[in-house]
Amino acid sequence: MTRRFEFEPSVGAVLDDMMRSYIAGFMYSALMESFCGEQSARMTAMDAANKNAEEMLSELYLEYNRVRQAAITQEITEISAGAKAQRRGRKEGL
Repeated sequence: MTRRFEFEPSVGAVLDDMMRSYIAGFMYSALMESFCGEQSARMTAMDAANKNAEEMLSELYLEYNRVRQAAITQEITEISAGAKAQRRGRKEGL
């Protein structure tokens, strides 16, 4: 004895509805993956830019300190040379 099943709605209507849902889910998944990939790429780029900026600031800070130290050394040398010249002048003038 063969039993017959009745489907309500029909098998075709159920499959059509399932296919619509599957395609909509697939499209949504593709869009979300694309959006997340773009955001990830932006974050990676910003992280690299931040690291480069920090490295550049560090190098500039070191260069600034070298230039400042050179200026201080130059001033001390000039003051020392001027004081030495004055001492010589006093000794020669006496």
